[in-house]
Amino acid sequence: MDTLQSKTSFEEWTEQKSNGRFTNWLKAIHQEKWESVINHRFTNELGEESLDKDTFSQYLVQDYAFVDQLVKLIGHAIGTAPSLEDRIPLVNFLGQVTSEENTYFQRSFEALDIPEKDQTDPQLLPATKKFQQLMAEAGRSLNYANIITVFIVAEWSYLSWASRISERSYSKFYFGEWVSLHANPEFRSFVDWLRNQLDQIGPTLSTERQQEISELFEQSLDCEQAFFDSAYL
Repeated sequence: MDTLQSKTSFEEWTEQKSNGRFTNWLKAIHQEKWESVINHRFTNELGEESLDKDTFSQYLVQDYAFVDQLVKLIGHAIGTAPSLEDRIPLVNFLGQVTSEENTYFQRSFEALDIPEKDQTDPQLLPATKKFQQLMAEAGRSLNYANIITVFIVAEWSYLSWASRISERSYSKFYFGEWVSLHANPEFRSFVDWLRNQLDQIGPTLSTERQQEISELFEQSLDCEQAFFDSAYL
């Protein structure tokens, strides 16, 4: 895939990529950071089941604390989506996050012997707080493009790294199910739908707004990187 400087505009990129997707442009101009996230040490060790128990426990605790802000972000996406047709997939995904994924966390907390206080009132790490702040700011903007840009990075990057390690067999359910939650046909379909939403909006934006979306995409990648890094603190 191409590695481009972040200053390359969407218009310039499409001169070389006829009918190129807006989200592919975003990934291409931030390719180095994208690859760093989806090939992070954390995801590699997860795939090998060599992750230290304490490392994965800290990651899950921080991620669970992060879910509430994600739910709020999805709520803002539902509220700002252009039509009922656009809201329905978001509503369905929200249901999955608050049911199937939430159940996974509870079962994993028990298996990993994570104290109740860490589950309900953890000490948030700086990387978690920063990511929560980014999501909160996107939500408060009440701008659909801003909201789904942050949302896309979170879900698309997880689909990408999880798909890379999804064919392996896992002896520990909390590893295997975490991968399968983010590497299955339904999730892939939702992520593609989500990308299509921004693919439709992005080309209609001014060059200035496209650059703002690019910067938001990059900030989200930085947060993902820092979040994985923080699991080892």
